[in-house]
Amino acid sequence: YILVTPDGERTMNTYLGAAQDLTPDDIDPAQIAAASIIYLEGYLWDPKNAKDAFVKAADIAHGAGRQVALTLSDSFCVDRYRDEFLDLMRKGTVDLVFSNESELHSLYQTSDFDTALKQFGKDTRLGVVTRSEKGCVVISGDGVVAAPAYPIDRLVDTTGAG
Repeated sequence: YILVTPDGERTMNTYLGAAQDLTPDDIDPAQIAAASIIYLEGYLWDPKNAKDAFVKAADIAHGAGRQVALTLSDSFCVDRYRDEFLDLMRKGTVDLVFSNESELHSLYQTSDFDTALKQFGKDTRLGVVTRSEKGCVVISGDGVVAAPAYPIDRLVDTTGAG
């Protein structure tokens, strides 16, 4: 459920549904190998079988020369699985990591954006940090690129704004 207040802000109550029952047997190697990028959802890092499915999918993708992306999903997910997410990044299990600013602060347990971003750049091949009205920052071995947010006249709903 996503509730949107009159000022356009939102709050979410996530329900994983059948996805929480994902197992390694559900992974279709041909489908994974055919995709350019496999996108893994941090919310699904809770169930043990889903973790195993993620790793299987990442192994297949890398074996086929494909890339693996991970979204950190929520700062609460990061709080629960900080070490595991960092391990996925540092071992190269994931190539591209999407984070919002609060998730990044949680990941590195610092309120200083620049400190967190610097470490993020060391830990991932390519990182994207969404920053609401501040736009986003992309960091890689080639450097840092900041992109401003597109100005809008009236905020209606922040859902998906990252």
